[in-house]
Amino acid sequence: MAYKSTQEMIDHLKHYNFIIEKIPETFEVHGEYLIDGMIAGDFILGYKEYRDLIKNLNERMIASPESFGLVADKKGIEKPVNTIHYPYLWLFIALARSGEVRKGLLYVNGAEFLAYAKGKTLGSHNAYPKNIESMINKLSEYGFDITGYKHREPVDFTIEYKSNPYLLPVIKASTLSQYQAKSLVSDYACFNALMFKTAPKEKMLFPDTHTAKLMPQHLIEFITTAISEFGKIGLNQMAERHHKHNEGWMKFKYYQIYYSPNNIFTLFDITNHEIHEKYLESLPEKYFNTIKDHINCKTCRKNCKTLRVGELFGKKRAWCNSSRLRFPCDDINDISIVIDIITTLYGKKSR
Repeated sequence: MAYKSTQEMIDHLKHYNFIIEKIPETFEVHGEYLIDGMIAGDFILGYKEYRDLIKNLNERMIASPESFGLVADKKGIEKPVNTIHYPYLWLFIALARSGEVRKGLLYVNGAEFLAYAKGKTLGSHNAYPKNIESMINKLSEYGFDITGYKHREPVDFTIEYKSNPYLLPVIKASTLSQYQAKSLVSDYACFNALMFKTAPKEKMLFPDTHTAKLMPQHLIEFITTAISEFGKIGLNQMAERHHKHNEGWMKFKYYQIYYSPNNIFTLFDITNHEIHEKYLESLPEKYFNTIKDHINCKTCRKNCKTLRVGELFGKKRAWCNSSRLRFPCDDINDISIVIDIITTLYGKKSR
């Protein structure tokens, strides 16, 4: 959704700049991130530079959006040209993903970068800057030497940053993290250095995530317990995403958890109610009532293949045989009930 005004865009930039984390003096870096001959200390130096550069660029864009090409005169009205509040983060990722680093120098494949510049999806968000030429031209004011770049042409070019030879290797290495695609507005965008403890294809421990750092302990405990207990029956995370820097979602096939610093809510897929009627009736009241009261036919589509008509739970009714229910999650003990329902309805998976 486009910004309604320049001030709204600036407010989003300010908010993003505020939530960027401070980088600790030292942190763990998995060996797979140490490309281009770096050691852990080099990576840390480069990552701090990357974070400070983004903060600096954000502050300059807030102070003078027109000098970065962030606003345009449209029929006498000044309007933002972008729909994202992290244009330089996008730019550095697109450049790094389009190129290779050798001895601190980034060699960019022009055709690949042009594809991103025309809207190729980057991560889980498909918005892209419309002021790319202005942004790249501005980089020369911040210590970057760019050779061979031609706007909107598929020609290869190089980028160098002499004041810190580890910056470009770190930007390239950071795009190896699965969190670059999964949390372009959360862990990656907020410079959560704990991303780099684990290998690029491995998941962070949930308490290490940016959102978890903002959550009370009882909510963290609920999610970590769910992850652990589901894993014991062979039910691992199928997907996870962040819609905002402080809101996340994870899916375990039949069960989904949505979380934020303030609360958690879950969705549970329940099927074959009539086959398991006696079992479902035996559940504690708050779980049974959730199921019983929310399985009615939603009349959501014609020729519904899940529609059932008959007697269920002591009354005649029409119901959807595949129900997605907002399930209780106000007690960590709810997880054991969920586990019991899953293993009864779907069986225990082999690990």
